[in-house]
Amino acid sequence: MKRDDIAALSRMERNRAVRSRTIIYCVALAWLLCAASVWPGTQAWAQSQPADQPAASRPAPLAPSAPADAAPATNPADATSASGLPGDPPASQPASAPASQEAVTTAPANRAVTAQPIAVGGPIVLNFVDAPLDVVLQYLSEAAGLVVVRTSRLDARITIVSRQPVSTDEAVSLLDTALAARGYAAVRNERTLKIVTIEQARRELIPVRSGNDPTQVQPTDRIITQVIPIRYADATKLKADLASLVPDTADLAANAASNSLILTSTESNVRRVMEIIRAIDVTMSEVSQVRVFQLRYANASNAARLITDLFRTDQTARAWQT
Repeated sequence: MKRDDIAALSRMERNRAVRSRTIIYCVALAWLLCAASVWPGTQAWAQSQPADQPAASRPAPLAPSAPADAAPATNPADATSASGLPGDPPASQPASAPASQEAVTTAPANRAVTAQPIAVGGPIVLNFVDAPLDVVLQYLSEAAGLVVVRTSRLDARITIVSRQPVSTDEAVSLLDTALAARGYAAVRNERTLKIVTIEQARRELIPVRSGNDPTQVQPTDRIITQVIPIRYADATKLKADLASLVPDTADLAANAASNSLILTSTESNVRRVMEIIRAIDVTMSEVSQVRVFQLRYANASNAARLITDLFRTDQTARAWQT
């Protein structure tokens, strides 16, 4: 073989080796470029998966995930950027992200406003129109610091409207008025407010008062027990006369030893009965006046006998006429 042929073969071998190395370098470079483009999306997908999920069961990532603070798109196929490429985030996401962040920051402030506690012992404003009884009792418990006890179930709706602040006693009195129409009463003992029927209220720990002055009794629907001393009339007979004027829900008893009446009812009923008793007791006192006459010449015993006979004769004549 000639020297020229050997040189030509050598050049051909060198060119073939150069071409092989060039192809290998191009393939390696292309693989590196593909890996560099896919690696960020694969890392973000791996971070979003649960730690306890097996790697084999995880689905393969299709595209790089959107930033954490961006609003999620309802359809990935529709989430196109301004350039039209499907992998880029939508152009409207940066504008909507601050709005969502603002809504998140303002939500705790709204909850704090609605959850403000009611100042115990402060003014009570009642504005309930056809409201459930449980709602009214819950408000009184929070506003007045009362412990509400219910002995029976009452599914009632009441209306109490007071534009001006009222005290705790006035609020309980208004509640009594609303419950009285349904046969119930609110019995208050210090901080305890018990909701019972009127029949039960007469035997509860209710206020006991004494006196015959009706102006000292407030015309409310609060249930009390009033001991009414009688000065001139007979308490036993007076009880029989007043039986038709007392409501069925009231208790009226007479004590002959002290000549007194014991009435358990609402303050308005007690006041009305006391006004009637006062008018009757005052009238009888005016009739039953005692006067002393000194006789100068006649005998006192004979004069008393004569006057008694005269009145007896007059009463007999009236009886015959009737």
